[in-house]
Amino acid sequence: MAELLAGWIAETPEAEGDALLQKAYLYVRDMTYSGGNHYDFGAVGWDVEEGKKMLSNHHNNCYGYAGAFCALARGLGYDAWCISGKALAKAAEHAWVEAEIDGTTYVFDPQQENRRIEQGRGKGDFEMYMMSYTYAADWFYIRPSK
Repeated sequence: MAELLAGWIAETPEAEGDALLQKAYLYVRDMTYSGGNHYDFGAVGWDVEEGKKMLSNHHNNCYGYAGAFCALARGLGYDAWCISGKALAKAAEHAWVEAEIDGTTYVFDPQQENRRIEQGRGKGDFEMYMMSYTYAADWFYIRPSK
């Protein structure tokens, strides 16, 4: 991961903050969705293992997408963490990333955007990037209490 981030920084030394975070988001978003482990609502401790799998194999489910993006965001200096909650109208188990930026908590969901694009329902890049919970209300995210 450190080599990957160092390469991005070397490629675009003028890039700062959000540009590198967007690059990390797209890198993970464009990986392949596949089956993987599922975790209960509120589960913790899965993020590193699932993120490593995703970054090495380039395929996994929502837990891998969340773990990989969270690791990259942290590597870029962001205060990011993985959430094992529920989302969508079915309130199905789902994982995503939250990050606090300038005092606001944002949602990042590269897996869900990947699936929407694959299914022809996506609106384009960054639809589910850095969403406020107000904007993200359409996706019915339910997170465990802090």
